Amino acid sequence: MFHGESNFQQAAVRMLRTNGYFCFSVPNGTKLSQTQARIAKAEGLLKGVSDLIILLPQEAIFVEFKNPNGRGWLSPEQKAFEKEVKGLGYR
Repeated sequence: MFHGESNFQQAAVRMLRTNGYFCFSVPNGTKLSQTQARIAKAEGLLKGVSDLIILLPQEAIFVEFKNPNGRGWLSPEQKAFEKEVKGLGYR
């Protein structure tokens, strides 16, 4: 994750948690060995999953952070994840 994107996400998490929201990240960008990656995939790791998930009563919001410089874009896996999430009625 680029520093700008990471800083943006960290600030959002601080703001959300300060205001009482329950949110968590999915560490998909973590570098893993081949063995760790194979195990993580078998345990459910999925490319394209959102950077942050915010849980509200009866609702989940999936957030993908991009560098605030406006140069970020969704990967094909992120687009597929977004389509799946929206198809299930989530934001």
